[in-house]
Amino acid sequence: MRKTAIYTRVSTDKEEQKLSFDSQAEYYTQYCKEKGYDLYNIYADEGITGTKKNRKQFVSMLIDAGLDVTRNKNNTITGFEKSDREPKFSYILMKDITRFSRNTNVIDTVRALRDKKVYLIFENMNLSTEKDGWELEFNLYLTFSQQDSLDKSKKLRWTYERKKEKGEFHMSNPLFGYEYDSEQDKYVIKEDEALWVREAFNLYINELKGTKSIAHYLNDNNVLTRRNKQWRADGVKRMLKNEKYMGRVVIGKLKNPEVTSETKTKVKRNQDDWKVIENGIPAIVSEEIFNKAQEIFETRIKNMADGSKVGYKKINSIFHEKIKCSKCESYYTRLSTKKMRKGEEVTEYTYSCINRRMFGISKCDMRGVSHNVLMREIQRMIDTGVIKQLIMKVSDVNSEGLENNEFKKILDEINKQRNESEFKINEIQARIDGITVKIDKLYDTFLSDEISEAMKKITTKKIEDLASQQEKLELEKLNYSFAELDKKEREIKQYHASMEQLARKKTFTIEEIINWIDWIEVHQNRALRFFFKFPSMYNLSIENNYNFDEDDLVLTGYDVKY
Repeated sequence: MRKTAIYTRVSTDKEEQKLSFDSQAEYYTQYCKEKGYDLYNIYADEGITGTKKNRKQFVSMLIDAGLDVTRNKNNTITGFEKSDREPKFSYILMKDITRFSRNTNVIDTVRALRDKKVYLIFENMNLSTEKDGWELEFNLYLTFSQQDSLDKSKKLRWTYERKKEKGEFHMSNPLFGYEYDSEQDKYVIKEDEALWVREAFNLYINELKGTKSIAHYLNDNNVLTRRNKQWRADGVKRMLKNEKYMGRVVIGKLKNPEVTSETKTKVKRNQDDWKVIENGIPAIVSEEIFNKAQEIFETRIKNMADGSKVGYKKINSIFHEKIKCSKCESYYTRLSTKKMRKGEEVTEYTYSCINRRMFGISKCDMRGVSHNVLMREIQRMIDTGVIKQLIMKVSDVNSEGLENNEFKKILDEINKQRNESEFKINEIQARIDGITVKIDKLYDTFLSDEISEAMKKITTKKIEDLASQQEKLELEKLNYSFAELDKKEREIKQYHASMEQLARKKTFTIEEIINWIDWIEVHQNRALRFFFKFPSMYNLSIENNYNFDEDDLVLTGYDVKY
């Protein structure tokens, strides 16, 4: 058998490609079996583009193929050359030429590989560098690929610069407090949200509340973010620091990192390159209020010499966001007090309703609960066997149990999807094969000695259009790959096995129990209700592709008096 390496890569600019990363690796594993290749290794780079030179797995593959890396004085990779080492495989299999490289020295690299008797096979193009006359066809594909990349890049840059010059900007998701008015072709204030923006600034500036407290306040008032999520402290911070809320729009402040950069974080441009538009959007708060908030940020958070920041609060509570008030449904916050115990100062913790803490007993009169009480009650549930009983109640995994029936039902559903996927893959492949035939005929036309330059341009355009269609179909085919279903089946079987192991478990630690606590409700008359989230096949949502659905979790309640 022919010893073969696989190279796969996924670009970061297409979300569907990220999701197909594992699928590509498993797809080509199966492909090798069907085609009679002896799979040596899969080299996989994630989240990069074909123009990036320092692809770690790509470089490792070429070294294993018997090449050495060449570098300049700055230790930057400039290319590859033959070594005295024997290659570990004879073929490199990949989807198309963009997975290999679009660098100008690619031909030299391919020649060096051929000298080592290592050949490239591009599945989509039915092209192998082993055959005679490979270089003409390879160069043709390479030219198409490079031109397509350059055209897209130039068009994006041109569009961006034109919008920047004209002072135009676009928000893919309008900022909280705003909405897009298509009739007026501009962003306008969404008043039912803007009032909460103003309230957040008011709480921060006048009430001296922190971002976490403001987040709790918004959540307690059932105010959701633009993505229909609960507010968090970092989201409130971004709101209070966003200059758009005072009407100022800054275009071109950030840019994507260079392709050779190891970071994905956007880079701040030089301020001279910014386009600042005053009153570019209706203001929700005044400039004075916005600037006051920034001043408070500066006084609350200071950079220290060791790199730490004063003003950031580290969350140490093991019950963070696990305790809720049964009366107003707010979270409980942790308070600490210093006390003398046997001549030593100790810190004791209690938890209090945030509404009562912030607004007093008139807002909520629910009493607090001490940390020691919570720990004592959890230990009591362990000692009395309550935890074991609750686990057995939920994790009923015997052969006749409901959990086993649900487990079998999920596996049956996956097999059904596998059969449907096989039909869909065959259907898409037939369309891909049809396009391949058309492309082959066009190549014959292009390479004809009698073809005119005008006809060459027309033929080239047709080949590009068909190749684009083929690329989309290949991506669509990956959506139906067995790889995702096989992976999900393995995960479900592992999850079921962990349930069986848990059902046999006899002793538990407090840390384990706390991890299983979804929340604790505090009631009047010194009553607590614990809600546990134990493993269960019913926690897997079919509609959510067998992932955990937080709205559909199996919860087990247990009441205690203290």
